Amino acid sequence: MRIPHWSRTTAITLNGAPVEGVAPGAYLRLDREWRRNDTIEISLDFRHRLEAGERACQSKISVYRGPLLLAFDQHDNHRDADAIPAVDAAALAFEPAETEGWFAPIICERVKAADGSWITLRDFATAGAHGTHLLRQRSRRCGDEPALHRRQRAFRRETRRLSVPRPRPVTGGDPRRCRPVATLTNGNGSPHRASRPWPARRMCGSVPRHGGRLDSGIDERPPFALSVAVMIPCMKPFLSLRRSLCRFALLAAGLGLAFGAQGADDGWIPLFNGKDLDGWTPKIRGHAAGENFADTFRVEDGLLKVCYDGYGGKFESRFGHLFYNIPLSHYRLRVEYRFVGEQMPDGAGWAWRNSGIMVHGQTPESMTLEQDFPASIEVQLLGGHETGKRTTANLCTPGTHVVLNDKLHTPHCTNSTSETYRGDQWVTVELEVRGNEVIKHLIDGQVVLSYTRPQLDPGDASAKRLLAGGAPRMLDSGTISLQSESHPVEFRKVELLKLTE
Repeated sequence: MRIPHWSRTTAITLNGAPVEGVAPGAYLRLDREWRRNDTIEISLDFRHRLEAGERACQSKISVYRGPLLLAFDQHDNHRDADAIPAVDAAALAFEPAETEGWFAPIICERVKAADGSWITLRDFATAGAHGTHLLRQRSRRCGDEPALHRRQRAFRRETRRLSVPRPRPVTGGDPRRCRPVATLTNGNGSPHRASRPWPARRMCGSVPRHGGRLDSGIDERPPFALSVAVMIPCMKPFLSLRRSLCRFALLAAGLGLAFGAQGADDGWIPLFNGKDLDGWTPKIRGHAAGENFADTFRVEDGLLKVCYDGYGGKFESRFGHLFYNIPLSHYRLRVEYRFVGEQMPDGAGWAWRNSGIMVHGQTPESMTLEQDFPASIEVQLLGGHETGKRTTANLCTPGTHVVLNDKLHTPHCTNSTSETYRGDQWVTVELEVRGNEVIKHLIDGQVVLSYTRPQLDPGDASAKRLLAGGAPRMLDSGTISLQSESHPVEFRKVELLKLTE
């Protein structure tokens, strides 16, 4: 896989495990025996960056969002090109913007100028499509240019750059082509006159490169003022770029790649896709792993639901768990849930508005046919009664023990210090799991329970069987699963943030 040079911090995982050796502008080779459902997740760095020009372009900079060059288009700003206010690069902050017109931009953002007004920028591919003036370079107003270029020198490459001056309209011929006088500038700065007209896509469809990348932080970048260049609108590159993006999206879907904009969600990865149970395996008591009896776990309206309408009116202790297929060790888990409807009539009293998140658990395949719960650490999810206190994010330990307050803790369930959540409201519970070191339960960013050294209970039948099979007593990793205990429950989000081991 080729890692784009503009993605300065690319994160790649293979079946949930981080891949090492990822470098911008280089190829990454993954050599292994591939299997069905192997998943590669790529998180590209789409943060804004500034790039400075060289030689004749030393006084100019460009703004990029990932691979896309951003441009000022008079159509989006409704002001004369000569009246563009200055923008301070040291305080550069972007936010999404909307625009109208025939040609929708691939990306459209706005930035606040020094005078408090807003300047709207769009991708260079669609800028000027309405016949208006556009800008793709910004003149530097102040700053230590020699120092800037010294920082760039380590990244500079000897590449040829296409420098396009103001194009001239041409009468007759193909209206989809622009015919500017194009000048190629070699690495030594000597010009080379083009012997033929350049196609429109050379000018409008490609992202120009201006030498080395700016390696300093945004706070070091000097302010800049905006200048304008006139371009002739061209449909061909715009349509070609759109077709290329569509092909890329289809290719990514076919390969099973999940792309996310790194930084926009701070690294959180959705484990539930909102469409189906892909990546998850059900295990229900009395049924083999992978058999989703009575469609207990299902996806409806973008929600992961636990339902019992196919149980014939009786629960009959058919406890179930939906396992995420990849075992994990160091991570944060964020789950949004709510209880709905009525409990099954023969459900246990303690199971009313009761579910759970199991971590450091055994695999569904290792459970026996009649096993109720996997040996695991349970983060118990509870809903409150009309009156009285009933905490959530509690601890239960099926087949396990933990260390609490520096002592081995053997009680099966332990309450947290959370509030009571009544009714059908959505509740967000977050976990911080660091191998065998510590597990924390959080609600609204506050720790409501914390313990250390999760371990198998040698006195429990399920744990004893795992230990006899060679499983370590101390638990530093395992499966994640969601519980089914006779009361309908819905999950809106299941998100993961991987932590460094």
